Amino acid sequence: ANFWVGSVLTRLCVPFFFLAAGYFLKDKPNDWSRTRDYIWRLIKLYLLYSILYLPIKIQEYLTNDRPIKDDIISYIRKFFFVGSYAQLWYFPALIFSAFLLWLLVAKLNLKTWMMIALSIILYLIGTFGRVYDKPIRDLLDEIWVFHMYDEIFDTYRNGLFFGFPLVFLGNCFWKKKDVIKNRNYALYFAISLLALSAEAVFVRRVIGAKELDLLILLPVTVAFMFLGILFFETKRSKFAFICRSLSVIIFGGHMLLIYGLSVLLESHGRTLHSMLSFLIVLSVNVLIGVVIIKASEKKGFGWLKVFYN
Repeated sequence: ANFWVGSVLTRLCVPFFFLAAGYFLKDKPNDWSRTRDYIWRLIKLYLLYSILYLPIKIQEYLTNDRPIKDDIISYIRKFFFVGSYAQLWYFPALIFSAFLLWLLVAKLNLKTWMMIALSIILYLIGTFGRVYDKPIRDLLDEIWVFHMYDEIFDTYRNGLFFGFPLVFLGNCFWKKKDVIKNRNYALYFAISLLALSAEAVFVRRVIGAKELDLLILLPVTVAFMFLGILFFETKRSKFAFICRSLSVIIFGGHMLLIYGLSVLLESHGRTLHSMLSFLIVLSVNVLIGVVIIKASEKKGFGWLKVFYN
């Protein structure tokens, strides 16, 4: 159960984020000024949360045995090519995905079938570079292009091989929203989730993969989930907009709270069960988020919107 929740079910989240981002980009990829504004908003969020996590990175660098110069170079490289801290890799990945989508659509005018083919190729490269890589790792290491790539980017879980294909797919859903029919997507999702679970077991037991976040069937499963959600009957409400803002604060701040909780417990010689830790972090994160959102609506506190807008 732990394997299924941690390596299958929760792996649907990030690709769903990318799909949703691509969907709500709407026609922005056709207009550089709107794409630029969107990218700039993401850059500001990335910079803000990178600053919040910087003290943790500094403490990490001060307690290791590496020269400070190497740590600075490493941080700069990761800031631009990997992610300044744990979950923050999502921001540069989405920034790159949005820019690449604009470049291919508005500047290069690639046809839809070419975009689809490119997306599939890129995702498969990412899959075989991260999940199915163990049988071919020695071969990849001998190819200088792959070796140089690993030296710079560390991972294939980024905007090129992971973010862009899903952002493009989400944008396709928006373009075709008027012709997409309401089908039994719940059943399709259930079947694809079972198949995804089987793939996860296969790559863990047979291939010996450690990372399972770029499984081949992952985009298919998330696509059916996303399409099913599209046809939910909902009403626009202030609560929905609060959830949208709250999601950014939860995503940006949860690792900071996890770190703080672990430090607090270790100082008292204690550890916490993962489920209880999850509930505490989530509750505190939501509370802080609601306070920030509500306070940002008050006069003199509008600057707090930088945490989610």
